Amino acid sequence: MKYLLRTIIVFFVGVLFLSAAVASAQDDLTIGNYTLISKVRVSRTEYNYTYQADVINSGSDIQNVTATLTSNSSHTTVVDGSLDFGDVASASTGMSSDTFTIRQDRRYPLNWSDLVWETQYQIPEGTTGWVGSSGGTVTDPGGASVFIPSGALAEERLLSIKTHHNTASLPAPAPFMGGVNLGPDGLVLQLPITITLPLNTNLLPGTQLPLFLYDNQNSGWSYTGVFAYVNPDGVSASVDVTHFSDYIIMGMGEEDVNYYFGSFKARFFDICNPTPTIDLYNEFKNLWSTYYFPIGYKHIWESLSTHYPNRGYACYEVSGIQFVLTSSRAVPRSLSENRIMLT
Repeated sequence: MKYLLRTIIVFFVGVLFLSAAVASAQDDLTIGNYTLISKVRVSRTEYNYTYQADVINSGSDIQNVTATLTSNSSHTTVVDGSLDFGDVASASTGMSSDTFTIRQDRRYPLNWSDLVWETQYQIPEGTTGWVGSSGGTVTDPGGASVFIPSGALAEERLLSIKTHHNTASLPAPAPFMGGVNLGPDGLVLQLPITITLPLNTNLLPGTQLPLFLYDNQNSGWSYTGVFAYVNPDGVSASVDVTHFSDYIIMGMGEEDVNYYFGSFKARFFDICNPTPTIDLYNEFKNLWSTYYFPIGYKHIWESLSTHYPNRGYACYEVSGIQFVLTSSRAVPRSLSENRIMLT
């Protein structure tokens, strides 16, 4: 999931015992309207003060607004300095869902300029829309859409959707048939949602296509274990998912799979014999490149050991690349009925 990330510094300005103190801010955010929640004496000279705060957004819609407080004074300690504001609409105010706490040594005057907020938020790409617990649909002019059923969201959230039309907008290269970026990245839904992706080729309705999501940790595409189904129009596919991410359907391009997944050779590993992984990769690719398969055909692979006996390949753990190799050789079912037998 790709976002433009902004970080701003907001100086803490106010009076310790007053609620509704207003902070000055750089950029489009202002943290203020502090409400004193509690005051607790912790020693002869020190007190803990706990506040809730508002953020005022004078800019555009933003997602996942958080703030972290630091102190430059040895007499003022930040006990709990993080705030979460969630999504904040343009020209609106959002209340923090939690509180912050500072500890002040009353023998010394409080210098508010020593307290500084560092605020981060995400600027969504593509089309945005606010959807609450009653559900709704957000559609990108590029063709992708996401349907949120009632009860999938516990609260109103700012959602973003961006259609991938080619590999240029992907976070990593892949054979491409269609894709969508959903934000905020990682948002988990309480019920499955339905995403619809435009395809760059016409396919038979009902065709099953493996769905991949972008794995930020490993910087690559990971098979989700589910299939998208081609819709009656033949030029889009829909699938149910449970969280927001970057999703793609891998395509039927004639590109060399080495360009997309050559680095995966280093990730193949043998758990019970010393057969070189480069041999596995090449024989795996050669086997799959020999045949054409109908798109969505699920019983293509039997075993490398059947075709390359005495190599010990039954002990390998291999996943993901079979879908890439299959998609690079796939053709519509009506054109491939006589081309699916492995010899």
